[in-house]
Amino acid sequence: MGYIYGRLPLTEDAMRLTLAVFITIVVVALLSNPCEAQQPVRKVTISDGETDNKFQKGAVDALKARIAATTRYALAEPSEVGELEVSVVCIDMSEKNQLNGGACAYSFTYWPKELLSGLTVQLGPIHLLTNASAISAGETLFQKLVEASSEAKLSVALTQMEASAELYVILKKPTKP
Repeated sequence: MGYIYGRLPLTEDAMRLTLAVFITIVVVALLSNPCEAQQPVRKVTISDGETDNKFQKGAVDALKARIAATTRYALAEPSEVGELEVSVVCIDMSEKNQLNGGACAYSFTYWPKELLSGLTVQLGPIHLLTNASAISAGETLFQKLVEASSEAKLSVALTQMEASAELYVILKKPTKP
């Protein structure tokens, strides 16, 4: 016979019920697949142009490092097209104006792989970011990417693009006289 907290006796029926509940919890935990709840890995391409700008290079390098450290995003290989594109153009204020830091204009584009037609959508307007540190600017770019590309926002964008494509197909068909 067992005891509850070392004081009250535990009957055999209560012990069987406790064991049955414990076994049920273990079986449910083993049969559930946590991988199904994970979000898909989104391939990211970064367009930053060719420049000798130290601030832009630092911000983009920090963004790439941050993306590489996640499980939700992965940098696309140079030969492949990413689902998400980050376009970044920065000005290094310290080179010309004797100021610390820089300013970056950035935007995010979504290229859904579900649509083979090549449709894209801008995830929000073009934004401006200023920061004294290129590394901090890269972190801010990453945080803004996460906000703009939540699964809910990507799902809405995909639905809107599919509806637009369907409307285009309907309107393109010639009408009968």
